[in-house]
Amino acid sequence: MGEGWWPTTIFKAFSEKLRERLEANAKDSNVAGFKSVVCYRTGLEVSAVSNLSAETSALFDTFKHCQLNVPLRLANKPLNDLVVRTTLEIAAEYNKPGMTSFFFSWPQHNVRF
Repeated sequence: MGEGWWPTTIFKAFSEKLRERLEANAKDSNVAGFKSVVCYRTGLEVSAVSNLSAETSALFDTFKHCQLNVPLRLANKPLNDLVVRTTLEIAAEYNKPGMTSFFFSWPQHNVRF
C-alpha cells in the first residue's frame, strides 16, 4: 500500500461513522433539527464543495493532536466544513431543519450560503 493509505482509511471510517450517527439522530422523533456553531471556529463561509485531500489532512492532523492528550479545539476549516455539509445533507434527506448560529449585527461578516 502507498504512504497515504492510513489517513485515507481513517477518513473513510470517520465519514461513514459521522453519516451513520447523523442518520440515527435524524430518524429519532425526539430530534427536531440540527444546529451548528461552526462559525465560532472557522467562519460563516462554509465550502459547498468537498476537497478530499484537505479534509483527509485536516482529520489526520486532528487525530495526531488527540494523541497528545491536550484539549482539542475543532478549528480546522476543511473538517468543520465537511461536518456541516454532511449534517445539512442528512437534515434535507430526513426533512429536518438545519441552522447555523451567527449575528447579523456584525457588519464585518459576509454571510454567504
